[in-house]
Amino acid sequence: MLSHQRLSPAHPRPALFIRSDRAVIGMTALGASIAAFADRPVRAALRPMPEHDPSSDAPLLGVARFASAPELFLGSLTLYGAGRMLSHRGFADAGYHSAEAIVVSGAVTQMLKGLIGRERPYASDGRPGQFAVGRGFTDRRYASFPSGHTTASFALASVLTSEMTRRAHVPAWRKWVVGSLAYGGAALVGTSRVYDDAHWVSDVVVGAGVGTLTGLILTRRAHAPGNKRGRLERWALGRAP
Repeated sequence: MLSHQRLSPAHPRPALFIRSDRAVIGMTALGASIAAFADRPVRAALRPMPEHDPSSDAPLLGVARFASAPELFLGSLTLYGAGRMLSHRGFADAGYHSAEAIVVSGAVTQMLKGLIGRERPYASDGRPGQFAVGRGFTDRRYASFPSGHTTASFALASVLTSEMTRRAHVPAWRKWVVGSLAYGGAALVGTSRVYDDAHWVSDVVVGAGVGTLTGLILTRRAHAPGNKRGRLERWALGRAP
């Protein structure tokens, strides 16, 4: 007698969100809620004075100012290119997937910026609750939420850390160093955006969450057993190792 039960595939499609993803979403929501109360005092404490000279900043803060999505995307492509030239699959994977995460998270961020229309700190006279729905698409002064620089930085950090963690042959201390440097650098980028009066601290918290979550999901799904990669990824990375 034949069974009419549906057989499950050998490699079922991975769930879009898993427990760790939901944890990131929850922590982002909680962090943004807390940060909303700190937006005004943090801005007052960190924003530069009118006579501030950017050249006097700490060198790392100056470098962080240039970590926007285009620059990080080009850096990811450079890492990918190095991986292909050196036949180093880890570099190629990290570069390709981080570039992918920067593009995807950037699209999400730009949509949120345009729709929500939150006024930037320098334009709002210190009032963090100023919104104009839809105006963020046409006026950069109303494109504060979330922070695009922070989103791209955490997307990159998330992918680099995830790719390193998946390499069983890599020593644990090296994974810890890479993760610390990647997320530490991303946090520095977020701090620079608040310090330069371009974003509220809650903008940075949400940007960090969007970037981290995007990187985690894309990397996990790219390496899922039985994953049917798109034509571009098959061309770019070749066969899975």
